[in-house]
Amino acid sequence: MDFDKDIQYIALEIGAKMIENGAEICRAEDTVKRILRAKGVQKIEVFCLSSVILVSADGKVMLSRIRKNDPCLSEIDRLNALSRALCEGKEFTYREQRYPLPVKLVSVVLGTGSFCLFFGGSLYDALLAGLIGILLTLLPHIISTQFAKTLFDAALAGCLSFLFSFVVPHTHPDKMMLGTIMLLVPGLT
Repeated sequence: MDFDKDIQYIALEIGAKMIENGAEICRAEDTVKRILRAKGVQKIEVFCLSSVILVSADGKVMLSRIRKNDPCLSEIDRLNALSRALCEGKEFTYREQRYPLPVKLVSVVLGTGSFCLFFGGSLYDALLAGLIGILLTLLPHIISTQFAKTLFDAALAGCLSFLFSFVVPHTHPDKMMLGTIMLLVPGLT
């Protein structure tokens, strides 16, 4: 593989990783273009969707399928630092880093509980919303499309909210649902 194809592959992978971690489509496209321009590529076309990224650089076309969507702002920050280093010609070592599961679960409970309280729920509602959030986070997903996964999670959150309202007296399923569904809103998680 020649240099242009190597940098094209690297730019493609950075763009795909950005989308996988929840970056906006236009941000991923712009990052890929900047990397390729900095390396002297003249004719650049980048097309991204939430499930695919296509890069054409000086007549060479590459495509990458994006199969997961797991928002992680620290990864987007790391990928931005990597792209800046590539554009400036500096060396940079990229190591993917994910939050450990206990940190993720505590964040889910705090996030769902806080939104539940914000929307007028009680402390019991917030704790139950946190429990539903944990269940949604730990649930293994066999659904491949992000839309279907989000729809399934929202339906499950609604069903569990109503189920808990029958088991625990004086709870508000609508407030629990609002707090839990906030986990599914892109950009908030």
